[in-house]
Amino acid sequence: MQDKCNPSKFTMRDKYSMKSVKNYFVAAIIVALSATASLYLFRSLPHRDAYKDFYANYDPRPSFKRVLDSVYIQSFSSDKESGEKKK
Repeated sequence: MQDKCNPSKFTMRDKYSMKSVKNYFVAAIIVALSATASLYLFRSLPHRDAYKDFYANYDPRPSFKRVLDSVYIQSFSSDKESGEKKK
């Protein structure tokens, strides 16, 4: 029963806002999962396959020789250069 001193509350109070908050929460989860899945499928898998293909036929000796011949390793000195500097 309803009193004059204590009227009943409106039964639909905050129903719409709670429903919209739940919908936003579900939408945020769906967006996050789809972004993660697309990043994995379209970036990580091809990147992993490219590394796998590269290192399947990789020979480190020519790369090491190219690095030694260039100026990437400056502390490296051959026997000729070290002998000339000592004299």
